Amino acid sequence: MATENTPKILTVDDKPKNLDALRVLLKQVDARVIEASSGEQALKLCLEHHFALVLLDVDMPEMDGYEVAAMIRGYEQTQDMPIIFITAAFSDERHHLKAYDSGAVDYIVKPVQNKILLAKVRIFLELYTNRQKIERLNHELEKKVEQRTEELQESNEQLENSLNELKNYREDLEVLVAKRTRELEDSQLELIEAKKQAEFANQAKSYFLANMSHEIRSPLNSIVGFTQILIKKMKGSSEELMQPLKHIEMSGNALSELINNILDLSKIEAGKVEVVPETLNFKLLFQGIFHINKANALQRGLKFNYELDPNIPDLIYIDRTKLNQILMNLTTNAIKFTPEGKKVTILAKVETGQLLMQVIDEGIGISPDNQKHIFKPFEQGDQKIARRFGGTGLGLSLVKQLTTLMEGSIEIASDLGKGTVFTVRLPLVAADLERSAVEETDWETIRFTSHNKILAVDDELPNQQMLTSLFRELQLDLEIVDNGADAVARAQKLAADGFPPHVILMDISMPGMSGIEATQKIRQIPSIHDIPIIAISAEAFQEQQQTAFRAGVSDYLTKPLDIAKLVRILVKYLECERPDDIQSDKNKDALPNDVKRQMEAELRTLATIPHFMTSKISSQIQNMHRLCASYESIFPQVLHDIEKAVFNRNAEKVKNLIEKVLADQHERD
Repeated sequence: MATENTPKILTVDDKPKNLDALRVLLKQVDARVIEASSGEQALKLCLEHHFALVLLDVDMPEMDGYEVAAMIRGYEQTQDMPIIFITAAFSDERHHLKAYDSGAVDYIVKPVQNKILLAKVRIFLELYTNRQKIERLNHELEKKVEQRTEELQESNEQLENSLNELKNYREDLEVLVAKRTRELEDSQLELIEAKKQAEFANQAKSYFLANMSHEIRSPLNSIVGFTQILIKKMKGSSEELMQPLKHIEMSGNALSELINNILDLSKIEAGKVEVVPETLNFKLLFQGIFHINKANALQRGLKFNYELDPNIPDLIYIDRTKLNQILMNLTTNAIKFTPEGKKVTILAKVETGQLLMQVIDEGIGISPDNQKHIFKPFEQGDQKIARRFGGTGLGLSLVKQLTTLMEGSIEIASDLGKGTVFTVRLPLVAADLERSAVEETDWETIRFTSHNKILAVDDELPNQQMLTSLFRELQLDLEIVDNGADAVARAQKLAADGFPPHVILMDISMPGMSGIEATQKIRQIPSIHDIPIIAISAEAFQEQQQTAFRAGVSDYLTKPLDIAKLVRILVKYLECERPDDIQSDKNKDALPNDVKRQMEAELRTLATIPHFMTSKISSQIQNMHRLCASYESIFPQVLHDIEKAVFNRNAEKVKNLIEKVLADQHERD
């Protein structure tokens, strides 16, 4: 039964049958469902109620979902309501981007998978409920502090009056001062206690977030892991079979990203945002930023181009996520504020040992007065322009904070009516090429030698089954135990028999002996103390990872497991051979017709991949090499020529080579 404190969900759709379906589905959650059949009615209800979540249709008459979302974001009392779009009309990437630009937290294309939608709804209801609890605690704390402050003020006033009176009674001064001092000390103790209670509430919030992350990541690990394995196994299958698997993988990654965002919010509140550098192909990222925004720029009638200094190292060491946020925010802003027919340019170059990036537009410009405030939160310069173009006013503030965090700087130069130039300077560190070569390698092309042995520890059966399937694909000898004590005993027994494991995969949170304790014990046993231990855990907080490293783990991966990252870590500790090193048979059979048809289909797929997606092209070519490696055909030489053309960035030659070989095959048929 719904009560006053029951969370409310608003469903918006102009079709009664869709509202009926959502009403039936949402009976499975503890929430009051309120329905609206138009955007205007939805806005009215949002001003009358505080909703924990809005499920919003896109394609509606009079006012579509994007307009409704933008208006919800425009009111102070409704701007924080999370919005999930549900649509059967638009599934392309442009509408996805438009949805997120209008303020949505998710975009679901019908037919809806009920379990996934319910999981997302429950997460937002749980976040809403806990946020309400925290707000109540904060309100009570503020009242208590206010009360204590008033008491202190009253005590101080009494003390001041007493001192004025004691001018004529000096002999009683020490007694009265001591009395007032004791009263102040008592009040101070009460304030200290109030502070402790506030700290306890903050710890409770952190505990909740860590626990929620662990409980969601553990089952998500099996979902994402099995999906990646199935995608690998079914490569070359029809799109009808592959598409659902890709949707599952994307949904799993989206849920994982949602969890990461929740944890990041907690870190921001606590002032614990960290820079996490990694090896990055900067040119690919920069070109990716350009191509992602190109469609929007062309749609708005803009001239959009980029300039890339060839002196920038191919691989640099930097925080990928924060760099991407900086460039994306500045580029989308430039496109948003530039009129039709004008130009936007993004460029990157090396200057005085730094990475210099500029976003240059011929837009409306920013006045000198507004330039002083543009990097402050919720500032958008001219309010008339802000209302016209929309936005939260947080983008440039975030860019400023991220740039400072990365020990860089940002500058602005702008003239009203002429345009704006944002200049970002960041430290430039070239990456370790040997290490980068491993990180850039497609995990499916790596082959390990047969004598490697892995010992895995995980107490959950689905995760054990997923690891078994994965290592069967990798053709590695895997043994699994389900607790920390057995892991220590088994590793010691294998070493005593002369076959110690080459790597141990260690879960952290387990009943009985935890992964931390098991790692510490292994590090104290001489016969096995130097075995590499890779933690695979649902505990994603930085403090938890640091505890694991202090205990002796060699590497740390979070669930859901990214198989590519795991394989690239295994390369550091296991003997392996690459496909290029495998000797082909001298006497090969002719290429069968079914393999030939599959190779032709793979070539057509290769022709559709954009030339800037080098890693995807490389992966596709490696798959094709494996298909034809055992047979006599012209394809290996053709693939070699295509690889060379890709390396030389000659997209036209790649296209011509593919067209020629397909035409030749057609003539032979």
